[in-house]
Amino acid sequence: MVDARPALVADTAALGRIGYRPEDYAAILGAVAPVFAPIPAHDAPGPGERDFEVAFWNVANFGPPIDDPEADGWVARNRAQYEEKLAVIGRGIRLMGDGHGPDLLGLAEIGGMPVLDDLCRTHLEGLGYRPVHLRTPDARGMDIAILSKLELVGAPKLHEVSDANPTRGILEARFDAGGTELIALVTHWPARGPGDYNLARRTSAARVLRELVERLQSQNEGAEVLVMGDFNELVDGAPMKTLGASADRRAVERGDRGALLLHSAASMASRASGKPAHQLRSLEAVRNEERRTGAVFGSYHFDGEEDWRSLDAVMGNKNLVDDRGLSLVEGSEAVVRHPLLLRQNGRPRGNAGSDHLPVRAIVRRRADG
Repeated sequence: MVDARPALVADTAALGRIGYRPEDYAAILGAVAPVFAPIPAHDAPGPGERDFEVAFWNVANFGPPIDDPEADGWVARNRAQYEEKLAVIGRGIRLMGDGHGPDLLGLAEIGGMPVLDDLCRTHLEGLGYRPVHLRTPDARGMDIAILSKLELVGAPKLHEVSDANPTRGILEARFDAGGTELIALVTHWPARGPGDYNLARRTSAARVLRELVERLQSQNEGAEVLVMGDFNELVDGAPMKTLGASADRRAVERGDRGALLLHSAASMASRASGKPAHQLRSLEAVRNEERRTGAVFGSYHFDGEEDWRSLDAVMGNKNLVDDRGLSLVEGSEAVVRHPLLLRQNGRPRGNAGSDHLPVRAIVRRRADG
């Protein structure tokens, strides 16, 4: 179990910047501290290097208010509920980046550009975010999107996932990260359910995403590809293997078969368990640690379920895990498990916020990049 107490004391300094009083924070701290995981420390960038914080968050049916008291409890049913959710999500974003938000944020379940505009002009005002959004064929109108402080290079694209039912595709956008191009792919796979519910659809989404990453690498051997999303899949699930997700950083760097992308849960499982990364090279080993210590690093918990799960992830391809150009900083991956995003039982705030927690990491532009 991570002892978060020293980090919690320092963390109160950022409360004023996100609109909370220390006494509000202290009131819930005691109940949730056992499942609070501080953002891990990592070495500072060296001369000529620069760090960028990247993150992903499924913000759970974050759409404009629906004037219907009988509407699904996960949507804002009036303006007051919508304003409350704007505040919770905005403050949650500001928990990252030392109170200023991450440099690049992938989002799922966003109800269109008006919501992004409202977020940027209220609780994220002055942070320099520019939204990237393309309408998807999702039947509920809940899309994927990106908020970025980095300059967009070219036009974004939406890669469709063919399916009998309308589903979200893959949002591709390219950014200038300190003079090096970073390709961001944001995805949201079909929902989980009992048994094999939507398993075939998630497998199809995994295949499309894998082929896209492989195509980007074949077009440019040096392509730096960042994949972020809510995969709605256990770390050792079959669709993850179809995708080529891996817990072995060195295998991904070498381009080994079946190791296309490094899964962020691997680093978090190592930190939570105290086991060195070389003992957790398989996704099955990571899942075993998740069962045991998932309350420290899982990103998702739904009422009625016992354990936390790492359904959300930040992943990098071989060029993003090597030590040249852009590189995911080893050990920087973390779930933003902050008391302000949790209820007193230590679980996510639900419809006032989200049943998911953000996942973040550091991408470093190396001096030779």
